[in-house]
Amino acid sequence: MNSKRIKCLIVEDEPLAQKILSEHIEMIATLELVGTAFNAVEARSLIDKTKPDFIFLDINLPGKNGYDFLKTLPTPRPLVVVTSAHVEFALKGYELEVIDFLQKPIFFDKFEGAISKVENRMRLMHALAGQEATEKVLWAENDKKLVLIRTNYELFRVPFEDIFYIESWDNYVKVNRRSAPTKPLTPRTTLTSIGNNLPSPFLRIHRQFMVNTDHVQKLNANSVLLSNGKELPVSKSCMEQVKLALS
Repeated sequence: MNSKRIKCLIVEDEPLAQKILSEHIEMIATLELVGTAFNAVEARSLIDKTKPDFIFLDINLPGKNGYDFLKTLPTPRPLVVVTSAHVEFALKGYELEVIDFLQKPIFFDKFEGAISKVENRMRLMHALAGQEATEKVLWAENDKKLVLIRTNYELFRVPFEDIFYIESWDNYVKVNRRSAPTKPLTPRTTLTSIGNNLPSPFLRIHRQFMVNTDHVQKLNANSVLLSNGKELPVSKSCMEQVKLALS
């Protein structure tokens, strides 16, 4: 992470809570407060204008719940530290990948802990961005026999031969591997998107599945059998292409 200050935004409708957060921010030299919003409408405008690195987000905002507001933000969105007097809101926050939950009243030691988590996450994000740029060169130099998969701020270099098949899974895909059969990688992407970046031997066989044809042992009337014993459906629209690839 570079040496410039981390830009933060307060989204909070309680004046006292705003004051406490502002005072805490002033005590940490690496932070820069770029604005304060009282509601979701003001927050969205300030986010678009100031591009904060992270936001302190209250849950009980006038007009719109803080978590509902968070879901409306386009990705990549700022990192989020949730603030609330109600600890029961914490679990929902972690489901939405917030960095930390601060229960009001917010004491400085807890505040410092949250900032440390933000700084660590930003360091990791910057490191992964640099690593990804480097590894793209390695991928090209290695005759494109590796695929780069980023999930949960980790970057995996996966050999083609390690992948049995890739499955569409809501807003994610599951990359099923020989090396970790019970632990598929689950990057947030679509099957079409990841498929556009994978050359032969990967082949779309169904709206939900893409296979590594090197692992196909048998083509049945409407399915393929893989070397790991998994049988996957083949759609009618893909059958001719599958037959051609396996011939």
